[in-house]
Amino acid sequence: PRLADDRRDSALAVAFYVLERYLKLLHPIMPYITEEIWQRLPNKRGKSIMVSDWPKPDELSDPEAAEQFEMMSELISELREIRAEFKIPPKMEIEVVAKLPEAEKVKPMLDSKAELLSFLAKVSGVRYESEAPKMSASTVVHGIEFYVPLAGLIDVEKERARLLKEIEELKQLLEKTEKKLSNKNFIEKAPAHIVEAERQKAENFRTKIAKLEAHLARMR
Repeated sequence: PRLADDRRDSALAVAFYVLERYLKLLHPIMPYITEEIWQRLPNKRGKSIMVSDWPKPDELSDPEAAEQFEMMSELISELREIRAEFKIPPKMEIEVVAKLPEAEKVKPMLDSKAELLSFLAKVSGVRYESEAPKMSASTVVHGIEFYVPLAGLIDVEKERARLLKEIEELKQLLEKTEKKLSNKNFIEKAPAHIVEAERQKAENFRTKIAKLEAHLARMR
């Protein structure tokens, strides 16, 4: 989108800056490809990437900006995971609730990133509340609790019932597998690959149960 609006020139400048430095870093291990791309760059500095300056740390680095980027990246990733877990349609907007008082310190930053949140996670807006909203999915990013109210997005009670049923079924399968693995005769007489397959099956059940329980825990 930035290449189609009034920020096009700045976006292209940043893209060129990043590409140029990536090519220099990759050149020692990918000399031919990076040289070919380098020769096609507009306004390149030097006749060959081989004689160009090695990238140096930027004296204008901004630790605060880097921390904000890390937080936004993690938040967007968590929101996308919530959308996927609860099968929220890609085009459907979600609202985010940031819990106070911890969220107070990042409120200006989050408010300034509204457009980014809308574009990358389809967030309609961020509210700041001291209490967790009912029927919501939750996550914690940089020590701050975030919630996505699920009412109107999914049938919460139906989803909770489905998860509980699936967890119970998996626990029964796990119990059956663990019982087999605790049988001394089975361990001693069964081929090693069969025993190992059962152990892997038990581990897979535990992983699935943990994932579904975490999924269920999000629905506070």
